Amino acid sequence: MDNSGAKQLGPAHGLNGRRQISFSREMKATVDPPALNEVQRGSPNRIRTTRFTWLTWLPKSLFAQFHRAANVYFLFVSVIVCLPDGPMMWSSTVVPFIGVLLWTAFKDLYEDRRRKKDDDAENLRTCWRYDTKTKEFAQVRWMDVCVGDVLLSFADEAFPADVLVVRAAGGQAFISTVNLDGETNLKERSSANLLSALCDMPEAGPDVPRGDNAREKVLESAVRTAQHLYTEGLQVELQAPKPVLTDMEGSLKLSSASETASAKLKELEVTLPCKLSYELFVPRGCVLRNTLYVISVA
Repeated sequence: MDNSGAKQLGPAHGLNGRRQISFSREMKATVDPPALNEVQRGSPNRIRTTRFTWLTWLPKSLFAQFHRAANVYFLFVSVIVCLPDGPMMWSSTVVPFIGVLLWTAFKDLYEDRRRKKDDDAENLRTCWRYDTKTKEFAQVRWMDVCVGDVLLSFADEAFPADVLVVRAAGGQAFISTVNLDGETNLKERSSANLLSALCDMPEAGPDVPRGDNAREKVLESAVRTAQHLYTEGLQVELQAPKPVLTDMEGSLKLSSASETASAKLKELEVTLPCKLSYELFVPRGCVLRNTLYVISVA
């Protein structure tokens, strides 16, 4: 999905229109436009709230300080007292003024380093992602999650990106959005009719209940679910991002559906393309509660 860590690019990058994720039998996920996974040097899910680098710290800090009328006034006074016929000793005005500027600049640097520390803590958190080469789920850093990745989240874990729910334990997922809106009541999420039908097929693996070794069993079953998405050629089409989070539209379809999948969709009266709505997505930062696992597409 449209990851929250990605920078917003202009029309020249082709990111303001609809975007599509296509899975193929060759175990490849194609993203259109490809530039979605090229922002921030190939780390579209990386967040950055810092204002400075070591090179730009002092110039940017001084530039921001001189947007204040008081600093412009004292700069003018400092220039006046430095003239040959100045009314007073220049050191009595210039030295304190420079001291205030430097003190503020170092304060900005300190606050910016704290923001970087928080960014690193967020970016270096790990999650489970399906690896098409090893054909298993492996842990990766949040900053390395790309659009089109198949992810696995366990209970009490936060979602690393905005995701589309593919499968949830028991068919329903409960999420906590307290980090986003402060609400403590849990919200229910489920998968689209098309995805529910696919995951109900034996090829997608069984649903795993709570119990001994449940985590290992989920990892095994999730591999089969991810492979099933590729085999059936799942295609996800989404509209361009909008300022209102709940205003989301999209659709699902299958590009290489097997006869078994087509029969299953016909049996359950699932029409294609399958429409998507906000209730089928989970925003980044939400925490999975009271649900063993959720498989999703970033």
